[in-house]
Amino acid sequence: MHQNKNLIRLAAILWILQILAFAIGYNAFLKPLLAGDLAAIAANKPSFITGMLLEFLAGPCFLAYTVILLPYFKKVNQPLSDWYFGFRIVEFAIICMSTILLLSLVSLSEQYGSDPSAKVVGDTLVWGIDWSMSLLIFVFGVNSFALAWLLYQSNIIPRWLSSLLFVVAAIALFGQVARYYGTDFKDAVILPIVVWELITALWLIVKGVDTSYINENESS
Repeated sequence: MHQNKNLIRLAAILWILQILAFAIGYNAFLKPLLAGDLAAIAANKPSFITGMLLEFLAGPCFLAYTVILLPYFKKVNQPLSDWYFGFRIVEFAIICMSTILLLSLVSLSEQYGSDPSAKVVGDTLVWGIDWSMSLLIFVFGVNSFALAWLLYQSNIIPRWLSSLLFVVAAIALFGQVARYYGTDFKDAVILPIVVWELITALWLIVKGVDTSYINENESS
């Protein structure tokens, strides 16, 4: 029992680490440089690489805490648990794709940073990075409906908290679809996701998981 509590706390810590790594990596390091020119990226390579590595770190973190929580989900809904984990792998693949684009941008900035003709290629890579992040949020929104239902069914956290994820997922999907049609809500979409994830992770650290509902179903 004590070991399970420690695992749940580890999952929550990884969850928080994922949030911080992604937020700091993108907003503090990558975003300012991506808004500039190629020469700025070459001149600030250490900062750019730091941001890229922090953003990439989010992937292994969310895969790790998903693996820890998955056994609880499989006890109530095996097919949906497999769906959820499969889409988490898709999310990680998108992060890997974004990392490759970021590395390509570093190489381009070092070799052709002062060449005006390289700007078109650089802009294309930046757009690719931007849209890969947009796709990541879209996939997260779709998969969050699965996570919300798994949390609701298992009742390992309060149902008001798992129900709130349905709203967060809908906001994420609406925001990304709206962006595809030309309206960008930016932080209005990201903020609810971050707030919900932080509240849930902190709940798991303080309260742990409630397995009474799962145990009742297994014994009946």
